[in-house]
Amino acid sequence: MTYSVTDNLAETFLTLADTLADDIEIEQVAHVVSQRSVRLLGVDGAALVLADRQGVLRPVGASDEVVRQLVAMELSCPDGPSNTSHGRGEPSEVLDLEAQAGRWPTFSAAALTVGVRAIHSVPLRVREDTIGALTLFLTTRGSMVRDAGKVARMVAGLVALGILQQTAIRRTETTVDQLQGALTSRILIEQAKGILAERLDTDLDTAFAMLRTHARSHNRLLRDVARAVVDEQTLQARARRLRKE
Repeated sequence: MTYSVTDNLAETFLTLADTLADDIEIEQVAHVVSQRSVRLLGVDGAALVLADRQGVLRPVGASDEVVRQLVAMELSCPDGPSNTSHGRGEPSEVLDLEAQAGRWPTFSAAALTVGVRAIHSVPLRVREDTIGALTLFLTTRGSMVRDAGKVARMVAGLVALGILQQTAIRRTETTVDQLQGALTSRILIEQAKGILAERLDTDLDTAFAMLRTHARSHNRLLRDVARAVVDEQTLQARARRLRKE
């Protein structure tokens, strides 16, 4: 198979960088990576798998339907290149799948049936964090074209870095939203305490106890009860202004 890896290297990396920079779903990233890997690395198929929060690998992208089904089958059993690469955190390669079928018996039988003859899988890894694998399929025996393994590791590293950064950003945004929600709730509760304390001529602690008791007895959130008190006060104030006008 003759193919110049460098022909599309810059274009592929720019495409991946743009894709990872956008706030898009992981499945879309995986689709781009799988399609580009086939073209860039001169292989016959590619698939991307990612580990979920429990560390279980899930298929997220494949270059075609045959590869998608093959990877789905692999992840349903304990052996296979993606499992090995992800589990060890290092590349896993078989240059002659028929001769080395004993390495992954279940997977090898299925792969040989659909014409796969060689496998190269690289982990999606940044330092000590391994989050999945990029697995490449060849229909001829032997290794990939020159430097393709090195480029595959570069692609996998870029994808891993982008996904980890995107995940970190989303976690930060979630934390900020949670903190903002907590702050808003606290402000509402403090306002409601002040309104009740003034209306009932009592202290703030007693007003808070009344809010909490009402929320519990009516199976409502304290925040919602506080909002109702504040909203009622706002409506009453508005009604008084309208009467004066």
